[in-house]
Amino acid sequence: MLDANYGRLDRDTCLHSEISNITCRASNSLQIVQGKCNGKTECKLHVVSSLFGGDLCRGAYKYLKFN
Repeated sequence: MLDANYGRLDRDTCLHSEISNITCRASNSLQIVQGKCNGKTECKLHVVSSLFGGDLCRGAYKYLKFN
């Protein structure tokens, strides 16, 4: 895995009518996903704000994206 982001970096991913912030990024996203999924052939995450340190950007409809 090269990168991961929990937050919001554009208006097009996971469209939602209430998008007020498109510069929202949990700095620990990659470390969290790697810690939960590295070494596994299959991985499921229940993605909630508390997993990434709380609601870092109030008013932003967030998503997890990784590659």
